[in-house]
Amino acid sequence: MVNDLSPLIKKDAFIGVDEHGNLTLFKGPPAQEKVLKTFFQMDMGSMKSSLPDDILEQLHEGIRVQDVEEYNSVLSTFSDYARDSSEQVMQSEE
Repeated sequence: MVNDLSPLIKKDAFIGVDEHGNLTLFKGPPAQEKVLKTFFQMDMGSMKSSLPDDILEQLHEGIRVQDVEEYNSVLSTFSDYARDSSEQVMQSEE
């Protein structure tokens, strides 16, 4: 858990998904591709089948985070869809 965010993050941070399906912290909207931190690979298939379309759209457009509560809330929400590392290894071997 993060206790606080830097002024830069509070001013300009978005959490979204990159082109590889990774949950990522961006400076500005994800379309600008200014990656600050990559958290984990998402199971996009599982997300598409269980989340409403508007939530997926928000994730692709970027979810604005202005304080530590929003930041932790977004990470917590999407951590349920993190792929575990063994799945990633198995897929890369195919």
